[in-house]
Order: sequence, then C-alpha cells, then structure tokens
Amino acid sequence: MKKIKLLKLAMIFSFCISLISSSFVPPTVAQSAYNLQVQRLAGADKYATSLEICKYGWPGSSKYAVIATGEDFPDALSAAPLAKKYNAPIILIEKNSLREKIYEEIARLKVKNIFIIGGTSVISQNVEDQLVKRGIVVNRICGIDRYETSLKVAQEVGVEEGVVIATGSNFADALSIAPVAAIKGMPILLTKRDNLQDTVTEYLTAKSISKAYVIGGTAVVSENIIHALPHSKRLAGNTQYDTNIAILKEFRGDLNLNTVFLATGNNFPDALSGSVLAANSNSPTILIDRDINHSTKNYLISEYNSIQKMMVLGGTSVIDDYVVSSIINRFSVEPFKEKDLNVAEISLGMSEKKVIEIMGSPLTKSEFYDEACHENIMTLKYSWGEVSLEHPQDDKTYVFWITVRAPGICGPRNTFVGDDISLVLNRFRNDDYPVEYNNGYMYKPLYGKDYKYIDGHYWGSASCDQSGNLTSVYYGIDGPGFGSYGLSYMVNNGKVMEYSIGLGIM
Repeated sequence: MKKIKLLKLAMIFSFCISLISSSFVPPTVAQSAYNLQVQRLAGADKYATSLEICKYGWPGSSKYAVIATGEDFPDALSAAPLAKKYNAPIILIEKNSLREKIYEEIARLKVKNIFIIGGTSVISQNVEDQLVKRGIVVNRICGIDRYETSLKVAQEVGVEEGVVIATGSNFADALSIAPVAAIKGMPILLTKRDNLQDTVTEYLTAKSISKAYVIGGTAVVSENIIHALPHSKRLAGNTQYDTNIAILKEFRGDLNLNTVFLATGNNFPDALSGSVLAANSNSPTILIDRDINHSTKNYLISEYNSIQKMMVLGGTSVIDDYVVSSIINRFSVEPFKEKDLNVAEISLGMSEKKVIEIMGSPLTKSEFYDEACHENIMTLKYSWGEVSLEHPQDDKTYVFWITVRAPGICGPRNTFVGDDISLVLNRFRNDDYPVEYNNGYMYKPLYGKDYKYIDGHYWGSASCDQSGNLTSVYYGIDGPGFGSYGLSYMVNNGKVMEYSIGLGIM
C-alpha cells in the first residue's frame, strides 16, 4: 500500500484538536485500583448459603435474627427492611424443623430475639416452640395472606421514610429494591396487580406517607395503584433485570458501589439472604442470568471506576464461574490499540472492492485531488456514514478513514452511535494508564510521558463545552514500526453521535 503522508495525519489531528474548547472544564473521572476482588458466599444448598452469608456479615454476636422460609417467596420478601432496622441477619429455614447447623449459628450469634416472618403454614408452630424452649423471645409477624403479612412487617418497620410497593405474584422486583429499601428504612408492601388491599390503603392514608416507589411495569402493578398513592414514582424496565438497573440508577446517590452483590434473578433465596448484608455496606444487589442482560452489562461498564469488589451469592449451580469470569474480563480493558481499527467488518487498508463486497454498493461515489498530499481521495457514501480511500495513480485504493453517523454499525470495542460516552471511555481504560487532565486535554500517558509524539505512545484528548459536558473524545497511537492511528467520537448530551477511525503511515 502506498504510504499516506504524515501531513494527512497532521491535518486530521489538527481538525480534532480544533474541537477542544478554550474554556475546558474537565469532567469528573473517578479512579479505582481495577484489580477486582471476587468472593463467593455459598453452601451446599440455599439454607447453607444463608448461614455462610450470616457468618460473613455477622462475625460477632447479634441480639436479633430474622427467620424466613426458604421454600416459597411471598412472606419472606418484606424481611430485609425489618432485618436492617435491628441489624439482624436473615436466616432461611425449612417449614417444620431447624437444622442443627442453624441452632449452632443462632447460639454462636448469642441471639436473644427472633422475628419469624409468616404464619404457621410457612413456618410451623413446632419451630417456634423449639426456639422458645431455648430461651429466645419469638415475635411472629404474619397476616391472613402475603399482603397482610407485608403490612404487619411495615407497621414494625415504620413508614416515615416512605414505602415501596411491589407485586406479590413474583419475587424479582421486591428483591431488586430490598437492599435500597433496607438502607432507606422503607418497608416493602406487596400488592395484587389492580388494587391495594383495603387494609394497606387505610394504613397509608392514616400515616400520610411522604413517598411511594412502585416497582415494576403495568403488567404487574397497574396505573390504578399509582393514582391511589400520593407522591408516587414508578421504577420499571422491560424485564426484571432492566427494572433492577432502573432501581440502582434511581438510588445511585444512596449506594456505595465499592462492593456490589451478584445474585441470580431466577430464584429468591440467595438474594433475600444477602439483601440485608448488602444494605449494611450501602451496596446494591445486581440480579443476573447466565446471559447477562444488556442493561446490566452497560451498568457494570459505566460503574467500573467505582466497583472494586464483587460478592457472589450462591454456588456455581445458580451463578456459574463462566458468568463471573465474563464480568471480571470486562475489568481488564486495554487502551486503544491498532487492533481496534475496524468498523463492522471493514478495516483500514482494505480495498474499494472488498468494502463494496461487505457493505454493498454506496449511495454515491466521488473523488477529489488532495493538493496537500498529492493524491486522489475517493469517498463512498452510505446511509450510515462514509468510507474514504486513498486512490493513487496506480488505481489501487485503500481505506484510510471511516465515519459512522447512524446506529446499528458496530465500531471499535463494540461501540455504536447512540451509546453513552461513559461506556466508551470505560472500554478503553487501563489500570496502568489513568486518565489525566492538563490544559484542556484528557489523555492516557504511557511511560510517564504526556501528550506528544513519542515513540510507542498511546494518548487521548477530550473537549468539553462550558458546562463541562463532553463534546468530543480522541484516541491516538503513533510510533515507528506501526504507524499512526486515530479514533474519534463526537458527543452530544452524553451520547455518541458519530465516530471515525483513521490511519497515517509514517
């Protein structure tokens, strides 16, 4: 391939630098160690896992404990705010008896008071009698059904900080909000789809609640309930995982993401057992499946600078090592490199024939003579953007610049037009080369060098408007032996509006 003159790269780079505002206000970029710690809390089954969570979170004594069934979810869902109020672990048990290991854990904790959540149909009278015989004060909280049980728990927790309304028909939405509800001291009230229980309505009316968060979409909690509640706000997504992330974003200011908890979204016991443990460190619980939801992936990427430890709740039968590894791998992101220079299946240096073979015929094709570089430049225009090719005298063509302006075309590191720029920045970060600021530039220095043409040098720059919002980001590599490369993103309202890659051989 005929070499593209360095002047061409200089012209491209000068254009990018001209975008940088003279009144640059650097955006806030948090930094973390990036050597992510992972710890799994698991036992042979859900009951043993709840004991492992208890031992980890309460290594000393605890005056209180909360006991809930591990066999079905409805009564247990409202337990987290109550447990947090009394700094108590949640211990899952079977209906008719207490395992010896559970007795041992209660004794180790020196528990004096136990709350049993649910009636004798879920936790038998025999269990309560066994505890009383051991000198423990037992307070059973229950109603005629799951809805009234949640109300009884709410009366014990109090509603001064507001309430959470979630469906009693499944567990995912209540579990998503459980750590947050516990942190903020908001009880979780369960509801049917169309109307609140009369007893719940009467209670909330009498208490004049200040705020109500309704969890889940209209398929699980109707608009009737929203209208019946003063100061209400719905938090929902298309799936249980989207709803989980909507909750975490809403309460970002209340959460400390230094540690996050991972729990399966396919069953309730592990997330329930871990909910109060997460709340004790103001941490979120992130619900995951084997195929990690798109919203969850983006959330993890956007918060990578904050997350330093992941606590995995449950054994490999509920969250296998493959899932954990796939998340960990996203924390080891290299800086921009020459291998990133591709858009869809097009790469720099490709011929015109190959581009058309992959992307189809362009809408238009034009040529002009570049006086500065003494070369013909060909431009293939598509509905999504354009491809520029060097067109020397020998009639061979080579791609040297690609611009994408429409969604749907995959760029470097799986970035797309429309992505949050924060996701893009995190995909190119690396723990050895922290982002820094100097005179309006954001750059990633190598070898302690700042922004200059340095052999083997990786660098980047960013521009902002007067309010400090990013308007463009540019990454580059230059050095003898592998040429000079550029990757730029144009940004508006935090979203990628356009991206380009370009090449100059030295």
